[in-house]
Amino acid sequence: FFIAYALVQPAMGLLCDKAGPERVSAGALAIAAAGSFLFAGARGFASAFVGRILMGMGLAAGFIPGMKVIAAMFPPEAFSTYNGLFVAIGNAGALMGAAPLAWLTVLAGWRLVFAGLAFAAVLLAALCWLFAAKRHARAVPDSGPGDEPGSNRDVMRSRELRLLALFL
Repeated sequence: FFIAYALVQPAMGLLCDKAGPERVSAGALAIAAAGSFLFAGARGFASAFVGRILMGMGLAAGFIPGMKVIAAMFPPEAFSTYNGLFVAIGNAGALMGAAPLAWLTVLAGWRLVFAGLAFAAVLLAALCWLFAAKRHARAVPDSGPGDEPGSNRDVMRSRELRLLALFL
């Protein structure tokens, strides 16, 4: 899960620049849902393994598209505040959801819980797709990926990123 998550994460920014954060979220949630359904019905190691890989790949799109939406909706001077709220709410949800999820797992079994989470991901993917359709219906054509300041191209060329990468 986490290896797939980490390997796919760098592509999320490029995909968001090209397709838009709503479409990326919708597609990624569909991949996560497929993985969760596969994992819930797994009868052996191979199918469980592939299911977890798909879940990691799909859930890698949880953070970057959100930051892209925040950057589009709020002025630059408010980005750090709203991004901090986004991260805090996400972490609070993870913490508050752990106990009910554990309780549900004991009550219904892990397979049913993963199937339920897959259904939830399908619903969220549909909502993201609807938002994408609405946004793109009223959108004016914008610059291409990498054309705006602070794009992935600028970030990847930055000296600071290369220095940071040396220490990772």
